[in-house]
Amino acid sequence: MMNKDQWKPSNGIVLESNAKQAIFTNDNILVQAGPGAGKTELLAQKASYLFQTGLCPAPFNILAISFKRDAAENIKDRVSKRVGKEEGSRFISKTFDAFAKLIVDRFYLVLPKDLRPRPQYEISSNSTQTKIYEHAFDYVPDRNAVNDLLKVDLNDINPQSNNYKFWKYMLMGEEKTYLTFEMISRLALYIIQHNKYVRHIIRSAFPFVFLDEFQDTTVLQYDIFRECFLNSESKITAVGDNKQQIMLWAGADKEIFGKYTREFRATKVFLKENHRSALNIVKLQKLMYEKIDKDINPDIIINKNKDEGKVLKLSNLLCK
Repeated sequence: MMNKDQWKPSNGIVLESNAKQAIFTNDNILVQAGPGAGKTELLAQKASYLFQTGLCPAPFNILAISFKRDAAENIKDRVSKRVGKEEGSRFISKTFDAFAKLIVDRFYLVLPKDLRPRPQYEISSNSTQTKIYEHAFDYVPDRNAVNDLLKVDLNDINPQSNNYKFWKYMLMGEEKTYLTFEMISRLALYIIQHNKYVRHIIRSAFPFVFLDEFQDTTVLQYDIFRECFLNSESKITAVGDNKQQIMLWAGADKEIFGKYTREFRATKVFLKENHRSALNIVKLQKLMYEKIDKDINPDIIINKNKDEGKVLKLSNLLCK
């Protein structure tokens, strides 16, 4: 344990001024940065700072939510290497799907009986969903028909609707309960919307929340996060890059940064350094950023690497 003024980043890392602001702030914050800027490393260093200075003492935890499993494992490993296994055990790193599953597995008993899964359930395959649909409606559906029945607001579901009938077959089949991650997320959202005690438990356990790859967050995932932490005492750090928003086809919310900064009153900062790309590649990135985004500071990308890498005109490549 050390004083806040004594803390320094591990591994001899030198933080740029905006990274320091993101780590030391006691406000909700959005960190935007391009590839190679060290967004995940920033979260690992911030976890180290919170643990080592006693700002997040036991038994409290830090919750880190990532879009992909490998990203969740990566940041967990980084934190454990910096603070040790004992402190690292209080760094709870999950994907959004795993976080929703955690809520359902622990609090499913608060659900209404007609929406309550059995405690032992299986994650269904597409073929299983198709078979259940055939059993419920006596004909073979296309894939979109099945997906549409799963995407329903459980607060407004009509007991006479096909959505309700299909959910009942999935939840309370003759032998097993089958759930999809879509269903798990919607059940988790229903739980935290309707049970203030569950919200209190989650907020009390996690005074600090990190959101990695924030640009890929879907509307449903953001709804779960917002219901859990909006107007709470938990401090949120979100990192991402709207130029890497490649999951719009899978439901990523293209307005996610604006929603978050507005609703959580978050400060927005940009990381300027690029620690990965060769200098000439960085120069090209800088020119492209200046052309496509007027809000980006022309000095947003800096690189301390050697003058390496080649940038060729497309016409030159075609001639070869």
